[in-house]
Amino acid sequence: MKRYGIALFVLIAGVATFSISSLSEDLKPSKITRELTEKICKDTKSFAKENDDEELFEAYKRHCKADEPDLFGLLAAMYHLSIDLENSTKKRLKYYRATVDEIDKVIRENPQIVNNKPIFWLNRSVNELSGFSLDVEGQRIYSTGDSGTGPFIAMTDIKSKRSTRLTVQGAKNRDWEALAFDGKQTLWLLDVGDNKSEHKHIYFHAIDVNSITSKQIQVVKTLELKYPKGPMDVEAGFYYKGYIYLIEKKYYKKAHFVRVSIENKHPEVEDLGKLPMTGPITDAVVSSDGRLFVLHYYGLEEIKKWQTPEEASINIIANLRLGQVEALALVAPGIFWIGREDGAVYEYRMTKPH
Repeated sequence: MKRYGIALFVLIAGVATFSISSLSEDLKPSKITRELTEKICKDTKSFAKENDDEELFEAYKRHCKADEPDLFGLLAAMYHLSIDLENSTKKRLKYYRATVDEIDKVIRENPQIVNNKPIFWLNRSVNELSGFSLDVEGQRIYSTGDSGTGPFIAMTDIKSKRSTRLTVQGAKNRDWEALAFDGKQTLWLLDVGDNKSEHKHIYFHAIDVNSITSKQIQVVKTLELKYPKGPMDVEAGFYYKGYIYLIEKKYYKKAHFVRVSIENKHPEVEDLGKLPMTGPITDAVVSSDGRLFVLHYYGLEEIKKWQTPEEASINIIANLRLGQVEALALVAPGIFWIGREDGAVYEYRMTKPH
């Protein structure tokens, strides 16, 4: 990662924080920066079309066709494409890496980073934050950390933002990436992370949140499941009308979309097809009226017609410059909490929630 410079390290590692509101007038790109950005975007579009590079063209549409082109997002997308050695030609890899260096230079020479304080931090309660889930009363939010962080979850009061660390009894944290309430008092802890796509089984651990005693919470049931088309990496999961849905984590490729009926006595993973290409989805949440919102490293989006994946489409809500964001919760209509891996939690408000 060193060859790609300071700006890339800041973006991928999430060390710096970026504003999630519009840039103020004095921080908008200079004419020179704007011209360089337009050139990079134009070159990216040309290369993608000339080389039938569908993933790169998706990155171009996502980050260059916005009202304010997002170089940070394009940098991150290019970086992830540049390390996808199995699916890239030498010509593509050379172009990706050269463009990463070019974007990195522009960003370092024209710094426009805006410090925006988180509303609170979860780093004392959860290490390597990976998922959120709001309880059915809308009073507490539960969060988890991923592999290597131990059998812990955090319970945070929405109003006071005070957190309690809970030890989960009866389950091992192989790679807990998501949480999902089932509409009642059962919280499902989803052990679905698989960076190398090699695990034969995934595990859903059911927890009764009323069973908390002495900062401990007990698993009451575990489902061992298997994907119908082989292992895949998943970080996003959510509950809706009797099913837990999972979205594969892909970098500008169509993502597998599956679900599990947790009310079935013998549940199995049902393949639903593939969702449209976008960034690597790290968390997802459904609103009370059935709208699906997804979070990835570069933004917050709504997937329209998500229940029929072949008809689904992407609607960009916001370009987020927050680093490695991993957790998403809808705490009120149009109000999202967004968690970064290092435990920073931000609030984003939609201008038109409906």
